[in-house]
This record gives sequence, structure tokens and C-alpha cells, in this order.
Amino acid sequence: LSLVLRTTSFINVRQWGCKSDGTDCSSAIEAIIASRLNGVMSFQDGTFTITRAIQLVRGWTVQGGSRKDVILRTNTTPETIETVSTTCIVYIKDTWVNVQNITLSGGATANAIDGIVFSHANVPSHLNFTSMDIVLLRQAFVETIGLFMTTFRDVNVASCQKGFIFDSVNGK
Repeated sequence: LSLVLRTTSFINVRQWGCKSDGTDCSSAIEAIIASRLNGVMSFQDGTFTITRAIQLVRGWTVQGGSRKDVILRTNTTPETIETVSTTCIVYIKDTWVNVQNITLSGGATANAIDGIVFSHANVPSHLNFTSMDIVLLRQAFVETIGLFMTTFRDVNVASCQKGFIFDSVNGK
């Protein structure tokens, strides 16, 4: 019998070049995800700007220090991720993903950006959204392929055209 221990890395996005000065952090975030099997990406003390979706895969957590920490998407150009055309802040591609203690915002581009999109995630998916504000977006949460075991705790949605959109093709 062998025992395999998996450790979770705590990654301060600032150590990878992310700044809270309006500079695009998309490439740094993509490099973080590509470099690890899983971990906690910490966005603390500021507003972090992105122009492309944060594509989360198995085992990742996006975490702020508090709801005062913001991930702001400024680019409204749609991108294709796994055959899905989307303009979102977070795209979830897998299971065991968490987003917590943070605000997601579209800012001045609110009518063209979605918050979190779940699509093509593995079933059963275990997703947790905790202590979040989702503001100034077209849609807060969009689910297009059935997900199970999704938990929403203390999630505030404000100034969005739509809150939760569940449009499963599998009849859920």
C-alpha cells in the first residue's frame, strides 16, 4: 500500500508579476495555472485587471483577502474556450474548484461581460463559491452543461442584468 500526499501551493499572484495598477494580469495568471497541478491563487490588496478569462482546472482556488479585492475584466472581445464563445472573468473547465473572498466586476464594460461560466466541466463537479460579490456584469453565473455538487455561500449579486443562468443541455 502506497500513500500519495498531494500538497496545495499558495501562490501570491504579485510574485508572478500581477499588479493592481491597471496592468493586464492575464498572461501571469495563465503562467501560474500552467505551472502547477493545483493551488490557491491569492489576489490580495487591490484591483487586478484581466483581458482574458481565468480558465480554472481541477484543484484550483481563486482567493482574495476580502471582498475589497477585485478581479476586473476590461476587454469585451469574446474568446472561444472549448468550443464555447464567451466573454467572462472565470471559466471553469473541471471539478474541485473554489472561488472565495473576492469581488468580480466588469466595471464600465458591465453589459458585455459575464462573471463565472461553467461549461464542459466533469460530472460530478464539486464547485464552491463563498463570500463573494459579483457586480456590474451582464450575467453573474452561467451554466450550460449540468453540474452537480455546487455550493453558493454568502454570494451577493448586484447591478447585473441577470443573476444565475442554468441552461443545461442534459435536461437537469
